Amino acid sequence: GENGRAKETMRWASMYGGIEREVSRCAPHNTLKPHQSKELLHLHEVPDLPWSLTVANTIEWNGIHLVLFDSFSGLHEVGDVSDMKSSTAIGKLKRHFAAHDIPQRIVMNNARLLVSRERQERCTHMGL
Repeated sequence: GENGRAKETMRWASMYGGIEREVSRCAPHNTLKPHQSKELLHLHEVPDLPWSLTVANTIEWNGIHLVLFDSFSGLHEVGDVSDMKSSTAIGKLKRHFAAHDIPQRIVMNNARLLVSRERQERCTHMGL
């Protein structure tokens, strides 16, 4: 951004400091700069077995899709979801688990499709 260009063209450190002070006081600049704070990246250990750590997410692009990612192999599966009901997502997860076994851990985002009391009860029942 502008700070990088100023550092490249300024010969005196005090000039750069002055520019930085003025830019920090600039109302239009302060209203346009990003307000979202940085979030910590939570790293997960690489599992010992395929599909033992499964990451589930939903995407909305030309419909609603449930994406399952295997942290062991890097493979993913994408399944179409007909509606935003948790029971629909649970059905997709059950079919996936029947083919690949129940994971030791499943990591989900806070998508409406995956966050519900019904899903939490089902995961508790399945030992997740």
